[in-house]
Amino acid sequence: PRLNDATRQKIFELSIHAMKALGYESVGTMEYLIDAQDNIYFIEMNTRVQVEHPVTEYISGVDIIKQMICIAQDEKLPFTQEDISLRGYAIEFRINAEDPQKGFFPSSGTISHYIIPGGAHVRIDSALYTGYAVPANYDSMIGKLIVWGETYEQAVKKAKRALDELYIDGLTTNVTLHREVVRDAQFQEGEINTSYLDNKLKDFNLSAGHHQHEQEARVKSIAQLIASIKKHNITVKY
Repeated sequence: PRLNDATRQKIFELSIHAMKALGYESVGTMEYLIDAQDNIYFIEMNTRVQVEHPVTEYISGVDIIKQMICIAQDEKLPFTQEDISLRGYAIEFRINAEDPQKGFFPSSGTISHYIIPGGAHVRIDSALYTGYAVPANYDSMIGKLIVWGETYEQAVKKAKRALDELYIDGLTTNVTLHREVVRDAQFQEGEINTSYLDNKLKDFNLSAGHHQHEQEARVKSIAQLIASIKKHNITVKY
């Protein structure tokens, strides 16, 4: 959010020039770091779709996975670079089966309760369901929560609400850490750097019981609603 338009445009130009010089086709990701003086440092290129592709999809309106498949089928892109415009702000949260209080040590177990947030511009990418057994021998990421807002402030507010609604019980996750991050003033101001988490982690309340009473009340309320629907034989249409 603190990136100025001139630096952003320079990054676009560098990336486009590099792809043309390489003759690269299909989806790829250029990664950079920007310092406090807006100097640009190239890190790497990933010749594949990235975990964060929903962020780009939200602000550009382009279905990146669909276009990647179309390119593989030798189809031409239905738009030009000039057709691409960015709108709003999107934030993605990697939902990991990890314990932030124990050095982000991976956790495993069976999902006993799983409730996802909803609403406009709230997206969940995940294969989780109640009863799913999360194994210990794979990557710890079990889902992604993505939100979008017209402004960065709106995106952060939506993230706060969505994270509070997200309920995963049965194993330890980093959801509590995300809740603390979106409530942090520095994050809300968009002042993020590579040492942010190192400096902030010790001040965050990551106890398992934090916000737990709100979540348990929400689960109980939903359970009562479901029981009432079954009792009165109500048909719900979506």
